Amino acid sequence: NRRGFFIGDGTGVGKGREISGVIADSLAHGQKKAVWITKTIDLMEDAIRDWTEANDDPRLEKEIINLAKIKATDPVKQESGILFASFDTAKSKSRNNPEATRLKQIQDWLGADFEGVIAFDEAHNMGNLLGKKGKRGKSVGSAKATAGMALQRAFPNARILYVTATAAQEVSELAFAERMGLWGDGTAFHDVRDFVDSIEAAGLAAIYKLAFGNDD
Repeated sequence: NRRGFFIGDGTGVGKGREISGVIADSLAHGQKKAVWITKTIDLMEDAIRDWTEANDDPRLEKEIINLAKIKATDPVKQESGILFASFDTAKSKSRNNPEATRLKQIQDWLGADFEGVIAFDEAHNMGNLLGKKGKRGKSVGSAKATAGMALQRAFPNARILYVTATAAQEVSELAFAERMGLWGDGTAFHDVRDFVDSIEAAGLAAIYKLAFGNDD
Protein backbone atom coordinates (compact mmCIF):
# COMPACT_ATOMS: atom_id res chain seq x y z
CA ASN A 1 0.00 0.00 0.00
CA ARG A 2 1.02 3.59 -0.61
CA ARG A 3 1.82 5.31 2.67
CA GLY A 4 -0.67 7.83 3.99
CA PHE A 5 -0.25 11.21 5.67
CA PHE A 6 -1.63 12.47 8.98
CA ILE A 7 -2.54 16.10 9.67
CA GLY A 8 -3.05 16.70 13.39
CA ASP A 9 -3.21 20.48 13.50
CA GLY A 10 -5.39 22.03 16.19
CA THR A 11 -8.76 23.71 15.90
CA GLY A 12 -8.67 26.98 13.98
CA VAL A 13 -5.57 26.25 11.89
CA GLY A 14 -7.64 25.63 8.76
CA LYS A 15 -7.59 21.90 8.13
CA GLY A 16 -10.25 22.28 5.45
CA ARG A 17 -7.87 24.54 3.55
CA GLU A 18 -5.13 21.95 3.98
CA ILE A 19 -7.35 19.22 2.58
CA SER A 20 -8.26 21.51 -0.30
CA GLY A 21 -4.59 22.18 -1.00
CA VAL A 22 -3.72 18.48 -1.07
CA ILE A 23 -6.62 17.70 -3.41
CA ALA A 24 -5.80 20.68 -5.65
CA ASP A 25 -2.22 19.43 -5.97
CA SER A 26 -3.48 15.95 -6.90
CA LEU A 27 -5.78 17.35 -9.58
CA ALA A 28 -2.96 19.52 -10.91
CA HIS A 29 -0.90 16.36 -11.38
CA GLY A 30 -3.49 14.64 -13.53
CA GLN A 31 -6.03 13.09 -11.19
CA LYS A 32 -9.66 13.89 -11.99
CA LYS A 33 -11.38 12.67 -8.84
CA ALA A 34 -11.08 12.81 -5.07
CA VAL A 35 -13.11 11.76 -2.04
CA TRP A 36 -13.68 13.90 1.06
CA ILE A 37 -15.35 12.15 4.01
CA THR A 38 -16.17 14.01 7.21
CA LYS A 39 -18.24 13.94 10.39
CA THR A 40 -21.50 15.38 9.06
CA ILE A 41 -22.93 16.63 5.79
CA ASP A 42 -23.52 19.98 7.51
CA LEU A 43 -19.80 20.64 7.01
CA MET A 44 -20.24 20.71 3.24
CA GLU A 45 -20.74 24.47 3.24
CA ASP A 46 -17.39 24.85 5.01
CA ALA A 47 -15.78 22.52 2.49
CA ILE A 48 -17.15 24.54 -0.42
CA ARG A 49 -15.86 27.73 1.16
CA ASP A 50 -12.40 26.25 1.73
CA TRP A 51 -12.21 24.68 -1.73
CA THR A 52 -13.28 27.79 -3.64
CA GLU A 53 -11.22 30.21 -1.57
CA ALA A 54 -8.12 28.01 -1.63
CA ASN A 55 -8.36 27.99 -5.43
CA ASP A 56 -9.50 31.63 -5.62
CA ASP A 57 -12.42 30.70 -7.87
CA PRO A 58 -16.05 30.65 -6.61
CA ARG A 59 -17.12 28.84 -9.78
CA LEU A 60 -15.41 25.69 -8.49
CA GLU A 61 -18.28 25.15 -6.04
CA LYS A 62 -19.85 22.84 -8.62
CA GLU A 63 -16.86 20.50 -8.38
CA ILE A 64 -17.98 19.26 -4.94
CA ILE A 65 -20.53 16.48 -5.30
CA ASN A 66 -22.92 15.72 -2.42
CA LEU A 67 -23.14 11.92 -2.30
CA ALA A 68 -26.19 12.07 -0.02
CA LYS A 69 -28.22 13.59 -2.86
CA ILE A 70 -27.55 10.59 -5.11
CA LYS A 71 -29.51 7.40 -4.53
CA ALA A 72 -27.38 4.47 -3.41
CA THR A 73 -28.76 2.48 -6.35
CA ASP A 74 -27.67 5.10 -8.90
CA PRO A 75 -24.18 5.63 -10.32
CA VAL A 76 -22.33 8.89 -9.77
CA LYS A 77 -22.54 10.46 -13.22
CA GLN A 78 -19.95 13.23 -12.90
CA GLU A 79 -16.72 12.36 -14.69
CA SER A 80 -14.62 14.48 -12.34
CA GLY A 81 -14.86 16.30 -9.03
CA ILE A 82 -14.72 15.83 -5.28
CA LEU A 83 -17.18 13.33 -3.87
CA PHE A 84 -18.25 14.66 -0.47
CA ALA A 85 -19.90 12.42 2.13
CA SER A 86 -20.37 11.98 5.86
CA PHE A 87 -19.17 8.84 7.62
CA ASP A 88 -22.80 7.91 8.19
CA THR A 89 -23.51 8.11 4.47
CA ALA A 90 -20.38 6.15 3.58
CA LYS A 91 -21.40 3.24 5.80
CA SER A 92 -24.99 3.09 4.52
CA LYS A 93 -26.77 1.12 1.82
CA SER A 94 -30.08 1.05 -0.02
CA ARG A 95 -33.03 -0.14 2.07
CA ASN A 96 -34.59 -1.89 -0.90
CA ASN A 97 -31.39 -3.36 -2.31
CA PRO A 98 -28.83 -4.40 0.34
CA GLU A 99 -26.22 -5.02 -2.34
CA ALA A 100 -26.32 -1.34 -3.35
CA THR A 101 -23.91 -0.01 -0.76
CA ARG A 102 -22.34 3.42 -0.68
CA LEU A 103 -18.91 1.83 -0.59
CA LYS A 104 -19.59 0.01 -3.85
CA GLN A 105 -20.98 3.23 -5.32
CA ILE A 106 -17.78 5.10 -4.42
CA GLN A 107 -15.57 2.29 -5.70
CA ASP A 108 -17.43 2.11 -9.00
CA TRP A 109 -17.03 5.87 -9.47
CA LEU A 110 -13.32 5.96 -8.67
CA GLY A 111 -12.35 2.87 -10.67
CA ALA A 112 -10.10 -0.01 -9.70
CA ASP A 113 -6.76 1.75 -10.20
CA PHE A 114 -7.56 5.03 -8.45
CA GLU A 115 -4.43 6.87 -7.22
CA GLY A 116 -5.94 10.18 -6.13
CA VAL A 117 -6.77 11.56 -2.70
CA ILE A 118 -9.17 10.03 -0.19
CA ALA A 119 -9.35 12.47 2.72
CA PHE A 120 -10.78 11.40 6.07
CA ASP A 121 -11.65 14.67 7.77
CA GLU A 122 -12.42 14.34 11.52
CA ALA A 123 -10.73 10.95 11.17
CA HIS A 124 -11.21 10.14 14.86
CA ASN A 125 -14.73 9.12 13.87
CA MET A 126 -13.09 5.85 12.78
CA GLY A 127 -11.50 5.38 16.21
CA ASN A 128 -13.67 2.45 17.26
CA LEU A 129 -12.35 -0.03 14.71
CA LEU A 130 -11.26 -2.70 17.19
CA GLY A 131 -14.20 -2.39 19.56
CA LYS A 132 -14.24 -1.29 23.19
CA LYS A 133 -13.72 -3.18 26.44
CA GLY A 134 -16.46 -2.65 29.00
CA LYS A 135 -18.01 -4.18 32.10
CA ARG A 136 -20.15 -6.44 29.92
CA GLY A 137 -17.30 -7.57 27.69
CA LYS A 138 -15.95 -6.26 24.44
CA SER A 139 -18.08 -4.60 21.78
CA VAL A 140 -17.55 -4.93 18.05
CA GLY A 141 -16.04 -2.15 15.96
CA SER A 142 -18.26 0.62 14.65
CA ALA A 143 -19.75 0.61 11.17
CA LYS A 144 -18.12 3.99 10.48
CA ALA A 145 -14.66 2.63 11.20
CA THR A 146 -15.28 -0.57 9.27
CA ALA A 147 -16.47 1.37 6.21
CA GLY A 148 -13.45 3.68 6.38
CA MET A 149 -11.07 0.74 6.55
CA ALA A 150 -12.81 -1.03 3.66
CA LEU A 151 -12.46 2.09 1.52
CA GLN A 152 -8.74 2.34 2.29
CA ARG A 153 -8.12 -1.30 1.45
CA ALA A 154 -10.07 -1.07 -1.81
CA PHE A 155 -7.52 1.41 -3.18
CA PRO A 156 -3.95 0.45 -2.22
CA ASN A 157 -2.46 3.17 -4.44
CA ALA A 158 -4.71 6.02 -3.27
CA ARG A 159 -3.25 8.99 -1.40
CA ILE A 160 -4.85 8.51 2.02
CA LEU A 161 -5.09 11.64 4.15
CA TYR A 162 -6.08 11.46 7.82
CA VAL A 163 -7.10 14.80 9.35
CA THR A 164 -8.10 15.40 12.96
CA ALA A 165 -7.12 17.55 15.93
CA THR A 166 -8.01 14.74 18.35
CA ALA A 167 -6.46 11.59 16.93
CA ALA A 168 -6.99 9.27 19.90
CA GLN A 169 -7.51 9.07 23.64
CA GLU A 170 -6.48 5.42 23.72
CA VAL A 171 -3.85 3.77 21.56
CA SER A 172 -6.42 1.31 20.17
CA GLU A 173 -8.20 4.27 18.59
CA LEU A 174 -5.29 4.67 16.15
CA ALA A 175 -6.11 1.36 14.47
CA PHE A 176 -7.83 3.19 11.60
CA ALA A 177 -4.50 4.74 10.53
CA GLU A 178 -3.37 1.63 8.68
CA ARG A 179 -1.38 3.59 6.09
CA MET A 180 0.92 5.29 8.60
CA GLY A 181 3.39 2.43 8.78
CA LEU A 182 3.14 2.06 12.57
CA TRP A 183 2.93 -1.74 12.33
CA GLY A 184 3.63 -4.48 9.81
CA ASP A 185 6.66 -5.20 7.65
CA GLY A 186 9.69 -3.11 8.48
CA THR A 187 8.37 -1.97 11.87
CA ALA A 188 8.74 -3.11 15.47
CA PHE A 189 5.20 -4.53 15.55
CA HIS A 190 3.82 -7.53 13.67
CA ASP A 191 0.30 -6.16 13.22
CA VAL A 192 -2.17 -3.70 14.71
CA ARG A 193 -3.01 -6.00 17.62
CA ASP A 194 0.68 -6.34 18.47
CA PHE A 195 1.03 -2.56 18.24
CA VAL A 196 -1.90 -1.88 20.57
CA ASP A 197 -1.07 -4.61 23.08
CA SER A 198 2.62 -3.63 23.23
CA ILE A 199 1.96 0.07 23.74
CA GLU A 200 -0.75 -0.55 26.33
CA ALA A 201 1.39 -3.04 28.25
CA ALA A 202 4.75 -1.30 28.13
CA GLY A 203 3.82 2.37 28.07
CA LEU A 204 6.85 4.59 27.57
CA ALA A 205 9.12 1.61 26.79
CA ALA A 206 6.88 0.68 23.87
CA ILE A 207 7.03 4.24 22.57
CA TYR A 208 10.82 3.93 22.42
CA LYS A 209 10.44 0.61 20.63
CA LEU A 210 8.15 2.28 18.10
CA ALA A 211 10.57 5.16 17.61
CA PHE A 212 13.85 3.26 17.47
CA GLY A 213 12.81 -0.25 16.39
CA ASN A 214 14.61 -2.23 19.11
CA ASP A 215 13.96 -3.79 22.50
CA ASP A 216 16.71 -2.00 24.44
